Amino acid sequence: MKFTLPINYERERGSYEKYYHYLNHKKKRKAIIWLFIGIIYLLAGLLLHKLLPGTTNDNIFKTILLCLGGIQTLVYANYLLFTLPKHKKKYFDEIDRQYRILAENNVKEYTLELNEDHLLIDDSLNTAKVSWNRLHSYQIVDDILLLHTSKGHGLFYLFSKNEFSNEDFSSIISFVKTKLKQR
Repeated sequence: MKFTLPINYERERGSYEKYYHYLNHKKKRKAIIWLFIGIIYLLAGLLLHKLLPGTTNDNIFKTILLCLGGIQTLVYANYLLFTLPKHKKKYFDEIDRQYRILAENNVKEYTLELNEDHLLIDDSLNTAKVSWNRLHSYQIVDDILLLHTSKGHGLFYLFSKNEFSNEDFSSIISFVKTKLKQR
């Protein structure tokens, strides 16, 4: 199967945004839960210190609650407020940089070829020829087909249903199913 597809920055960036949201939704939700648990520990420690003056052993427990809650709250607040937004900016800056290079070189389309031996993506500036044994699995998220490289690399190829006709997208998925396992 061979396709020549136009490069459409807005459409493709939208696909990357959907995938980024999918990836980080679970991480963000888990971080929010741990942040609230940290706040609960912190408040419990404060309440125990104020309401129950007690022995030294009680004070150690209260201090541990305060420290644990304070550290946990700081770590997860930092993650939510600074780390995640920084990673998101870096991710989209790289995507924008790649599309700027394509625009500067007047690249308006790319070729996607799937055959028995490999996947080939050629945009006249870069050619990626990836044998199927170098790919680990595929995944479909919100009408986006992702082809993941071997575990540990974190690299993937992303193809949106919007780029193809319904029949072509279905045939690509059927072909990929014969080559890769689903994630």
